[in-house]
Amino acid sequence: MVAMLVVLTYTATMAQSSADKPPPSSRGGATTSSKPELKLTKRDILNSSKITFLGIDLTETLFVGGYEEWKSEDELKRLNPQWNQLMVSEADKYNLRRALRNNNIDYQVGICIDHNDNVNFKEKITFTDPGKPLTSEQIQNIMSSYDFKDLTGLGMMFVIESFNKNKAEGTMALTFVNLNNKEIIYEERLSGPSAGFGLRNHWARSILEAIIQIDKKRYKTWEKTF
Repeated sequence: MVAMLVVLTYTATMAQSSADKPPPSSRGGATTSSKPELKLTKRDILNSSKITFLGIDLTETLFVGGYEEWKSEDELKRLNPQWNQLMVSEADKYNLRRALRNNNIDYQVGICIDHNDNVNFKEKITFTDPGKPLTSEQIQNIMSSYDFKDLTGLGMMFVIESFNKNKAEGTMALTFVNLNNKEIIYEERLSGPSAGFGLRNHWARSILEAIIQIDKKRYKTWEKTF
C-alpha cells in the first residue's frame, strides 16, 4: 500500500512538472528570435534609409609577402581591430556616407572584429598569390558563417581577398548582405594601391582607394544599372 502511494505521488509530481514546462516549440532556439522576412534588391543600395557597415572581413584573406612583411600571426590579430576601428575613428576620411550617398551609416564593426578573431592567420601568410578571386559561393559561405546578432536590414562589408606586398595592392569584394537572412544582395571586386607607413595605414590605404572608387565612379554606374 505504501509502495503504491509512493508511485502515485511520483507520477503526479512528474505530470505537474511537465505541465509547468513550455511546449517544445518554445524551447531550444528560443534565445535567438527569428528575424522577419525581408526582401531586398540591388536598388535598395541606392534607396535604403540606413546601411549598416559591418567592417572589414579577413576570413579568407591572403597576406602575400611572407613573414618578413607580416611579422607574425599575433601582429595580424592586433591589426584586425585596428583596421576595423580606423573606419570609425576616421570616418570623415574613409567617407562611406559620401561614397554611398547616405547620411545614415550605422557602424557595427565589432561584428567583423569578433568574427576575425577566429581566423588562423598563420595559415594565411604566403609568399605567392594564387591570383584566384573568391567565388560568389565562397563569399556567401562567409556571410552564412557570421552572427549578425539582432541587426536587420541592409548590411555592407569589405571582404578582403588579399593584401599583396608583391603588387603593393589590396583586393577585396565589396559585399552588400540582407541581415535578416544572410543572403548576398550584391558584390563587386575592387582594388587599390597600398601606401603609407606602418602596416595599419599602409594597407588601410587600399580600402580608402576602394571607397574613393565607389564615390567617384561605381555609385554612378549603379544608378544607371540597378
